[in-house]
Amino acid sequence: MNLIIFFAAGILYRLWLIHLVPQPFVYDQNQYLSVAWGILQYGLYADYSRLYGYGLLIAPFIKIFGLSNPFPWQLFQAILDTLSAFLVYYIGKKIFKTERAAFWGFILYLFNPFTSAYVGVMLTEIAAIFFMVLVFFIYLRFLETRKISLLLLLGFILGYFVQVRPSFLYFTIFFLIWLIFLIFKIIKPNKHKALLCIILPIIYLIPFSYNIAANYKTFHQFAMLSVDKFFFRDVYVSLIVDRVPRTSSDPYYFWSGEALYVWGVFSTPKTVIERQNMADKYFQLGMAIIKKDPIKFIVSRAKKMQYVWEKHYLFPYKMESTNPIINFLVYWINVCFLVLTLFGLIMFFRKRKNEKSWAEKQSIYIVIFILMYITFAHMFSTGEERFSLPAYTFVFMFAGFGLYTLQNRWLGRYNILLLL
Repeated sequence: MNLIIFFAAGILYRLWLIHLVPQPFVYDQNQYLSVAWGILQYGLYADYSRLYGYGLLIAPFIKIFGLSNPFPWQLFQAILDTLSAFLVYYIGKKIFKTERAAFWGFILYLFNPFTSAYVGVMLTEIAAIFFMVLVFFIYLRFLETRKISLLLLLGFILGYFVQVRPSFLYFTIFFLIWLIFLIFKIIKPNKHKALLCIILPIIYLIPFSYNIAANYKTFHQFAMLSVDKFFFRDVYVSLIVDRVPRTSSDPYYFWSGEALYVWGVFSTPKTVIERQNMADKYFQLGMAIIKKDPIKFIVSRAKKMQYVWEKHYLFPYKMESTNPIINFLVYWINVCFLVLTLFGLIMFFRKRKNEKSWAEKQSIYIVIFILMYITFAHMFSTGEERFSLPAYTFVFMFAGFGLYTLQNRWLGRYNILLLL
């Protein structure tokens, strides 16, 4: 009964929050809607720069309820984000070995406004958050049970995760290599190991087959992801846009004319050679900026690693308030959670030395890798604050452990004073 109550509360909280500040349907949302509509219309559909993963998740709701009714897919995202909170609870119980610490993380995530505010927009954040924590959940289950079926399922989900959020391509490749290492370390009998090392990468690559077929059908070009080499576009834009230009006095996004021009023109080429020439053009322009002032380039990359973890606002397009006091609270509450997360990570790292379970001991390194990957991967992007949200299940999970540790220490001292 308690689970049902919490589940309903998490969904209702998210639906209530997104209706406080309705968001305009602008920018990237139009592209994801176009992908979903293309899948419904043509089956095999390829976009210049957006992959099919998120569009495929949204397409059934567009098919059944139409384009003008956002509530069904918003409800779906509210359910998905609430499920992420329950995965936080399960993982916390598994690695912390205490229900109270897991419950703290569960409650913090269940009622957090930072991820919940994205339930109302057609962006990949909620799906990326869910797949990230799902990967970790299945990984722990695999370590616990040693079931081959879980290993293969994990390989497939890693491949599909890339289709939802391409920026995690290298994260999934590193994770896949780690899983192959684990095959030799923990899988028995030995005769299955070589076969698994062949099958697992094939399972991982299955979700890429849609891209290959759709790109060949649409653009007559072989590409495992998108035909646009958008990395060079994003690097160039990151050099001309220091950070998202948004303040409390300007509650809407306002991109520079140059950035809007690059995004608009980059996907206009029609042939393979033209697309390569476009990528080369912006690669050369980007290198020229870097060579002109390499010190500024290094400093700006360091700043972007900080920007991606900052939160000046909750909602992605239209801000919740132009009141600087509210924006101040949003910023510093997030900072407090990040500090608490760091404290929780340190305390758990100290605690894990006494653990006998190999799974619990290794879990901290996976979490640290996720946090570091997000930090460094977005040095060459616009560094938007939403880009770090896929890690926020772990932020609140370890913030919960930090709260639990502080609670125990405070209560311990309080009890001593009572005895005196």
